Amino acid sequence: MSSYSIKLFYGDNIRRFSLTSGKFSELVNLTRQILGLDAEENIEFKYTDNEGDVITVTTDFELAEAFTLYTPNPLRLSLNTKNVVTKTPTTVHSAGCDTKQKEPSKTTPASVSTEQQQSSSKESSKSIEHDVEVERIREEIRRNKQALRENTLRLRELHLAARQQAKCARVPPAWPKKCNEVFGHKKYLARFIPHATNADYTVVPPSKPFVVTFRVRNAGTSSWPEGSNLVYISRLDRSLSAPSHVALGREVAPGEEVDIEVPLTAPEKEGLYEAYFKVALPGDRKFGQRLRCRVLVAQNAPTAVPVDTSGNAPEENKKLEESHGCAKQQTENETITPQE
Repeated sequence: MSSYSIKLFYGDNIRRFSLTSGKFSELVNLTRQILGLDAEENIEFKYTDNEGDVITVTTDFELAEAFTLYTPNPLRLSLNTKNVVTKTPTTVHSAGCDTKQKEPSKTTPASVSTEQQQSSSKESSKSIEHDVEVERIREEIRRNKQALRENTLRLRELHLAARQQAKCARVPPAWPKKCNEVFGHKKYLARFIPHATNADYTVVPPSKPFVVTFRVRNAGTSSWPEGSNLVYISRLDRSLSAPSHVALGREVAPGEEVDIEVPLTAPEKEGLYEAYFKVALPGDRKFGQRLRCRVLVAQNAPTAVPVDTSGNAPEENKKLEESHGCAKQQTENETITPQE
């Protein structure tokens, strides 16, 4: 069963209750019962509509219209009461056939209470108007906030669309990140050939300078320009005193092999040491396979020991490494990738 919520303002009193039938007679009876009003007092209900006008409610149709304006919020009514005015009967005196009418007193308690009720009704009406105005302002603020949220979401969508469009239209970098990418239909690729001199696990005495020669083939489709270098990439380990750049000295055509000599110096401490290099273009853009130099530093060791070109240490070097108690000096944070 549906109910109709009422918020009633009467002087300083504010009462809230519900009607089951929504009839005007039920509203009047409940109001008299809740506020303890006499049956002689006339009851008048008023409310303020959405246009700011004060509307009087006296019938069921007017009350139903008020409910439609305020649903689902409670209907805010102000109550005005008026006392019923009764005339004082005239008294007839038989003596002297003289008739006199009893004059009513100028100030009575009933009139004083009526004035007080009228003033309280005016105050309650002003209070209702104030509450309605506050509610209207709050509703306007809610609408403005909703519009602001919608505009913010719309701007965010436009920003994401603009970012996506800029990402799709982004120009690729002048130098690719991978070494085997195509540079304007040209491809740079360096292929490692087994060491020409001082292959892996070559034994050298401490503090002795030596030279390692890398043989590299241009396996790409474009010539390496003059000014290309062999770049030292083991930046965290300078044990072999390797130079940062070694110039190739000439242009290398596709399919051509070139020998690159790198001067190194063995450290004072015995052990296994490594250094890594890569071929780079004049703009210092590295490409191709990584080149490795691995030597065994040992005191009173032969300077030339047969080595395996596959890069695996022979049995003689392994025994020599174990006899000297050498530990591999591996560079920290150096990621080793398999050679192409």
